[in-house]
Amino acid sequence: MLDRNVVSEVVNNDLCIGCGVCAGACPAKNLQMGWNEFGEYNPQEQGTCLENCSLCLEVCPFAKGNKNEDELGKMLFGAIPGIEHTNETGYYISSFVGFSRNRDIGASGGIASFLLEELLDKGLVDRVISVAPTGDPEALFKFKVIDDPAGIRQTTGSAYYPVHLSDVLGYIKENPGRYALTALPCFAKALRLAAEQQPLLKERIRYIL
Repeated sequence: MLDRNVVSEVVNNDLCIGCGVCAGACPAKNLQMGWNEFGEYNPQEQGTCLENCSLCLEVCPFAKGNKNEDELGKMLFGAIPGIEHTNETGYYISSFVGFSRNRDIGASGGIASFLLEELLDKGLVDRVISVAPTGDPEALFKFKVIDDPAGIRQTTGSAYYPVHLSDVLGYIKENPGRYALTALPCFAKALRLAAEQQPLLKERIRYIL
């Protein structure tokens, strides 16, 4: 084990939010997501880190020294013509209020589900990754890979339940294609950090909602 990794620096200091990006990015497959005593996901060591590898820390949204949201936003969106920025919202072009035709089965107007369906229908992505019920009493919800609009409708609504991205990141690496993902802000930050460290993820993850 290294003197410093995401377990020693983040988990052991109660800073982990259980996104699983570190486990999905780990080249040694040393990290595996598991439940802690409070019913939360944390990365747990299963073997040995690669020598001089600090990738798990470099993709962690709460590790010291990583880019913050404004730095990531400027890098990704700062050069877009007409882009605006405030400290409260970050970078944006416009702001709208709206709802979708499926708002009756969605949450907050069903806009996220609508956008995911549009990305698939217009051929802008090959697959969507979103949280869906599993029917498994040990893990009621998890991120699921979807390639049709009917599948997206099964993921509508909000799920206030622990989930992690480690398994689907492995899927993305092993299966070529263009992907859209839904993610909480801290999960999205981790995905952006991982994409900077692993070009394959940057190439395949086209949209993060």
